[in-house]
Amino acid sequence: MKKLLAVFVAICCLSAIFCVSVSAAGEKEVLVVVENSDGSIKVDINAGFACGAIQGALKYDGDQIVYQSSDIADALTAANAPSNSFANSSGTTKVALVCAASGGVQGNLASVTYSADEYTPALFDFTALKAFGAAGERLNDVSVVTVMYGDANNNGLVTVTDLVRFKRILLNETSVVAGKERNLDVNKDGVSSTVNDMMELRRSLLD
Repeated sequence: MKKLLAVFVAICCLSAIFCVSVSAAGEKEVLVVVENSDGSIKVDINAGFACGAIQGALKYDGDQIVYQSSDIADALTAANAPSNSFANSSGTTKVALVCAASGGVQGNLASVTYSADEYTPALFDFTALKAFGAAGERLNDVSVVTVMYGDANNNGLVTVTDLVRFKRILLNETSVVAGKERNLDVNKDGVSSTVNDMMELRRSLLD
C-alpha cells in the first residue's frame, strides 16, 4: 500500500512539473493573427504572458498597404505610431512597433488595420523582436507565431485554392507548409488539419 501511495505521489509530482513547464512555455509566446478580406487587413498582436514592453518590426510581403487605424491596449502606450502608408519592395518593408506598459499586460497588445488591394498577399512576420517582462527584464525565450486561419498554401490570402489544398492534405496527397500548422486550425479548437476545420473553411468561403 505504501509503495502504491509513493508511486501515486511521484506521478502527481511529475504531472505537476510537466503542466508547469508546458504552461511556462506557452506564457512566452507572442501570437500575431492576420485577417485579410476584401482589401482590409487586420493584424492582432497577443501576448500569452505579462508583457511589460515589446519592440520589433512587423514585416509584410505585398505591393503596398495603407495604415488605417490602431487600437492599443488601455495599459499600453505606443512609443511610435505607424506612418500613413508603406511602400514595399521584395517583402522588406517593416513597420516599427514599440509598446510599453507599467506592470505588464497579458492578452491583446495591439490591433492594427490596413487597407490593400484585395489580391495583395499580406504575409506578416516579426523581425528583431525584443520582449520585456512586467518588471522590465529582457526575455530571451519568447517565440513569435504568425497565423492566418485557412491559408493552407501560405500565400497571404484565403481562397478556394486553400480549400482544395486542405482536402489534399487530409487525403495525404500533399503536406502542410512547414511552420504553418496553426493556419489549418480554422475552427480554433487547438487541433489542426481536421475535417471540421475544412468544413469551417468551406463555410467561411461560402459566406
